[in-house]
Amino acid sequence: LFLSKILLCLLIYLRNVGHKQTTNEFKPDSITLEHILSQSSSTENYVGEVGNLLPLGSELNEKADHKDFHEKIKIYQKSNFTITKEFTKNAPEKWGEEEIRDRTSLLAEYCYDSMWGTKN
Repeated sequence: LFLSKILLCLLIYLRNVGHKQTTNEFKPDSITLEHILSQSSSTENYVGEVGNLLPLGSELNEKADHKDFHEKIKIYQKSNFTITKEFTKNAPEKWGEEEIRDRTSLLAEYCYDSMWGTKN
């Protein structure tokens, strides 16, 4: 239920993006969820947490594939998704369990506050 609400919040956020598109990312059949830390790089549960995911068009997702974190950042910068661009501006030096769990908490807090209006 909680993950569903986070995804709903993300979809609402993406729906309201009103800037000029430079890719085909917003076409429904092109939207994918990119694992920042590749699923194949670890068997740990945290790889599947929402904090390790970014919306990305399928073309950019294929380019990011199994590249290292710093190479992926360069690809993410080409995205039209605001949340993905924002991630690149504030990206940490390394990406692992601690960073994933921190981002998961931040996204959950953002979505909770957005949905229930607890912050002014």
